[in-house]
Amino acid sequence: MSRGRYRNDPDLIDRIVQLERRLSALERTPQAPNTGVNTGGITIKGGVLDVIRDDATNEGRISAGSNVVVNGEDGMSLVVYRSDTVPGADFTSGQPSLELTTVDGFVADPSFCFPTVRVMDKSGDTILSDSTNYRRGMDDPIMHQSFTTGVYQSSTSGTFAFIMSAEWYMYHAHCRIRVLVQNDGGNTSELRVTENGGTFTQTTSVPSGAFQYMDLIVKRSSMVSQGSNGNVAALNLEHRRTGGAGTIRTQVISVVGVDLSWFQPY
Repeated sequence: MSRGRYRNDPDLIDRIVQLERRLSALERTPQAPNTGVNTGGITIKGGVLDVIRDDATNEGRISAGSNVVVNGEDGMSLVVYRSDTVPGADFTSGQPSLELTTVDGFVADPSFCFPTVRVMDKSGDTILSDSTNYRRGMDDPIMHQSFTTGVYQSSTSGTFAFIMSAEWYMYHAHCRIRVLVQNDGGNTSELRVTENGGTFTQTTSVPSGAFQYMDLIVKRSSMVSQGSNGNVAALNLEHRRTGGAGTIRTQVISVVGVDLSWFQPY
């Protein structure tokens, strides 16, 4: 080794060898298991971030970006795609399982749905969502409530008589009580819903000689709790004869939570 004016440093040679080894390791292992981008996170302006496990199938993909436009208004979106984890199943890999957007659609057609939150099953059908049609609650699922009757309740009295009680967890804007009524000819009746046996919420008149299905729509905003999402209301259904001298009959068919806020007040 020369000791002259331009001598070689043995430490420099070792460093070059070590650097070559590290570059070789990076080439053979392109995926970094632990990576950090300072403490400020990642900022993407006007672009899309795709996190993809498999380039060929898009399995395990998460996509976030500013590609949501409704009525000219820009917003952000986050879509999480599911993997085809069931071998041989008739599911499409790379299908969305969760969607979050920051722009809610609004058009005149009430059949139009642009949800801001949506959870899908493996076949792509919506399990739970909200949308412009459902402004105060959920679209799906329609939630059935427990109730305490399954037969005709009859009455000949002009005073309201009890038919059933139902407990309603108010995750929807409305509770729909569907009944089958059967009145004797010349006899009219009236149905009403009260909360906790006291506060009046809804009433419906039944025509003479009726034999038909009828719906009573109870608004969440008319509850004692002022319509807070997820609170409990105890509903009572009652009926009475308002005309005639015969018998009126009411059978409860279903009690479900729904959101009809596009068509009904809430």
